[in-house]
Amino acid sequence: MSQDSSQDKGQRSLQLTVLAVLIVILWFLAMPHYFKLMDKTELTKVETNLSYLKQIQAIYRGIYGKYASTIDELAVEAPGLKEALGKKNSNSGWSYRIKLIDDGNCELIASRNKPGRSSASKDEIIKKIGLDSQ
Repeated sequence: MSQDSSQDKGQRSLQLTVLAVLIVILWFLAMPHYFKLMDKTELTKVETNLSYLKQIQAIYRGIYGKYASTIDELAVEAPGLKEALGKKNSNSGWSYRIKLIDDGNCELIASRNKPGRSSASKDEIIKKIGLDSQ
C-alpha cells in the first residue's frame, strides 16, 4: 500500500510541476501583449492631454490675442491644469511644454525619456496649432 501512495504523491508532484511550467509559459506569452496595451493606453492619454492643451491655448489666444508661451501661463486660465497633466516625475514620465513659433503658431510637445536607455532616446509627440496648421 505504501507503493501506491508514494506513486500517487509522485504523480501529483509531476502534475503540479507541469501546471506551474504551463502557467509560466502563458505568463511570458501574455506579458508583451499586456505592455503593448498599456503603452497604447498611455499614448491615448497623452493625445487627450495635448488636445486639452490645444483647447486651452485657443481660449487663451481669444482672451489675450497671443498664445501662452508656458504651461504656467495656461495654468492661470485653467486652475488644476498641472494636476490634470500629471507630475513630470510621475510613473509615465511624460512632460509637456509649449514652443512658440511666431505670433500665429505654436507647438504643444509631450516628451518622455525611455526608461533604461540613454537620455538621447526619447518619445515625443508634437501637436501644431495656429494659422499654418489649418
